Amino acid sequence: MDDNVRGGKSALLLSLNEDVAEIEELARTAGYEIVYEIVQKRTRPEPNFYVGRGKVKEIAELISESPVEAVIMNSEAKPSHHYNLESVLKAECLDRTRLILDIFTTRANSKESKLQVEKARLRYETPLLKEWIHNAKGGEHPGFMGGGEYAIDLYYDLIKKRIRSIDDELLEIRRASDQKRARRERNEVFTVTLAGYTNAGKSSLMRALTGEEVLIEDRMFSTLSTTTRSLTGENVLIVDTIGFIRDLPHFMIESFRNTIEEVFYSDLILLVIDVSEDVESMEGKMKVSLDILLPRVERDKIIIILNKIDNISYKNHYTNIKDMLIRTIGDSDAVLVSAKKGSGVDDLTDKIKKRFRRDVLISIKMPNNKRSQPAVSKIFDLCDVSKCEYSKTISISGRCHQIDVGKIRKIVSSLNGRVIEAADPAEGRPPQET
Repeated sequence: MDDNVRGGKSALLLSLNEDVAEIEELARTAGYEIVYEIVQKRTRPEPNFYVGRGKVKEIAELISESPVEAVIMNSEAKPSHHYNLESVLKAECLDRTRLILDIFTTRANSKESKLQVEKARLRYETPLLKEWIHNAKGGEHPGFMGGGEYAIDLYYDLIKKRIRSIDDELLEIRRASDQKRARRERNEVFTVTLAGYTNAGKSSLMRALTGEEVLIEDRMFSTLSTTTRSLTGENVLIVDTIGFIRDLPHFMIESFRNTIEEVFYSDLILLVIDVSEDVESMEGKMKVSLDILLPRVERDKIIIILNKIDNISYKNHYTNIKDMLIRTIGDSDAVLVSAKKGSGVDDLTDKIKKRFRRDVLISIKMPNNKRSQPAVSKIFDLCDVSKCEYSKTISISGRCHQIDVGKIRKIVSSLNGRVIEAADPAEGRPPQET
């Protein structure tokens, strides 16, 4: 038995498929010891009991002889599943979402993360409360709202009022974050966010990049709130934030909106992938991460980080990984690192620093008309301008950050102008005209 779960609550795992590795890890992180695993292959849960009635009878007989403290369902379950199973099995029944919420509750340490977790838990429990109102006639129940009678209507009204109060508090925190972000932009302080599936090694990479101590655990969701540290000697902040996970209900994503927004507003995203896993698992987690990022983030703001290379003989494995990256994100320049051993971290640091130096040579030609002057002002904000000449056209030359080239192109193209961009001459890259 793992030392981390020794003495944990005993549980029976109930799954509709054999893909149980992640739910096992979630259970371990939440403090449960899985003593039984029962798989009944189904394309969807049975409407009333999650699994068939015959299987429920088998489980009831099993745990009557060897009781467990909880039954864990390997997916999101309906309130009726909880109520009906608990009524028959006389044990608390948790689905995947509840397990994640339990982990979040123990990991929340900032005011913001505590509020976000509380809101998510209340949103989760409200449908269960409605089910209780519909079915319960009083008496003992081992799970939600267990034991005795409750002033249900009053409690339900309090939930709605508390959610409104939490929303108001989170809005104030978000406004403060927006103000901080605006100050960073004015002072040209850049943010680099570590993103990726939970337990990919983001916190370890943060420590390797900044040299500062941060909480590192071999557990899922060791980071719930954002943690910010400075990249040594640079006007760059490294931000570690909550890990992604598949199949999160919309209400949980909405509850953590403040934290997730940090990813979207960052200047650069390091998408961390754990290469010690099999390629199929990596691909699934990569797709989850990209589904969250790409609708809101430009592709050129993402650098793929292949972490934990110390755990693999990656020569053959890496070929398969490259194929997977092409399938999921296209031809991508990936950085190989071991955050634990420090391998590749210096190269990654140099890559980050280069993103935020004004070393991209750029030449601009655009029409000289009434719409041009606001555009020129924006270009001056984004470039160290060495030449600006006015005639029938406006010609501007200067240096800008690589991350700002796309912004400049949009400004100029809106005026039917053109941009010629080249990297530092030492690199020898040919100019690109747009």
